[in-house]
Amino acid sequence: MKRSQRKKQNYDEIDDFAKALLEKKTEMAIYKDVEEPKQAPVSELDRLKKEETMSSALDMLRKERGQKPIQEEELAYSLKEELDRTLDSKLTDNLFKKDEDASLKTVKGILNSSSPIEKKEVHSFKEEEKKEESIEKEPPEKKKKTKKTKKTSHLSKTTKIIIGLVLLCICLMGGYAYKIYIYDPNNVATEEQLKAYDRLIAYADEYDMMSDSEKLELLDMQEDYDGLLDKQKDEINAYFKDSDHVGKTYTRLITELKQLKTDLEDESNEGYQSLKAYLEAWETYSEDQKLSVVNYKTTYDELNSVLQKKVDDIARTYCTKSYTSLYSEYFEILKQRNEAQIASLQEELDQQNADLKELQTYAQSLQDDLTYAKNNNLDTADIEVQIRTNNDLISQTQQRINEIQSQIDALKAQIQQ
Repeated sequence: MKRSQRKKQNYDEIDDFAKALLEKKTEMAIYKDVEEPKQAPVSELDRLKKEETMSSALDMLRKERGQKPIQEEELAYSLKEELDRTLDSKLTDNLFKKDEDASLKTVKGILNSSSPIEKKEVHSFKEEEKKEESIEKEPPEKKKKTKKTKKTSHLSKTTKIIIGLVLLCICLMGGYAYKIYIYDPNNVATEEQLKAYDRLIAYADEYDMMSDSEKLELLDMQEDYDGLLDKQKDEINAYFKDSDHVGKTYTRLITELKQLKTDLEDESNEGYQSLKAYLEAWETYSEDQKLSVVNYKTTYDELNSVLQKKVDDIARTYCTKSYTSLYSEYFEILKQRNEAQIASLQEELDQQNADLKELQTYAQSLQDDLTYAKNNNLDTADIEVQIRTNNDLISQTQQRINEIQSQIDALKAQIQQ
């Protein structure tokens, strides 16, 4: 049998069904006063089963026509509405095009049902079919409007699903783009690299306050710099070049410090050689000779920081402590000894000053006697001898006073910090 003939037969069967329903309706109108036999009450479970049967019958009917189930069509329509906003309407129409062909074979089985309730449900089903047919015959705009109203309850849920999928896609694409264009394991610094970076920054911040030896400590931080990322190295060079810090890049500063170290390590310096020789013979000195270590303080201070460090290393080797420690120790010993000597010399100085004052008073007295003798024509030879002797004593006393003062000054100079 051809498809057209089969469709015609199905529609004939529907017409028979409609006629039967019409006759039933007429009969009920004529005999409306006649009481029908009471039907047993239908349970909720039976009602649900019948509804499920009708829904299944309707879905089967739509399937025979080449249509989708109602729920699936509603979801497809909602998706189509969403896609219409972003895609070409012709494309969406092709995606959701419906086939109008249908079959009504399933209805035949329902017509054979003898239950009035079932017939009533079939009648309702038929009316529903007529409504759908009328909707399909309406203009496209009206039909679209009707469907849109019916799908409103599903649109919000579907929209949420679509929005969620869109956001998920954006996140995935963003993560992929980050991994491809931004993220690079070679640009992720380790904890050790971050610490090395901070040490170099701290060095640059303190550079202006450093001595030469402290500046040379940067040479010991070469491994820190070499282990940095290329990005970190660029930042370090820019930070060092800032006039508020070093004023030159790290690489340039390293070159200059290497040359400075070479210059500072020149051991031909006479002061360095003298102090080195003195310390190397430390074990052969008496206590008085060891006190001379204090006298090398000026020599030590005039050395550059690199040679000072070498002197301290020599002192530790031969004297068990650095030069600065030796100086502090023997300075205290020398200070106590000098203070005792200064006290003794000060007593002698005070006595010499007193003697000088007496000699000067006596000299004045002799001068008066000489004047008196000359005025009275007396012999002045004895007075003149006394004057010369007294003047010699004054000269000797003054000389001794000067010597004592020089000794005191020298002792005080030794114990001045």
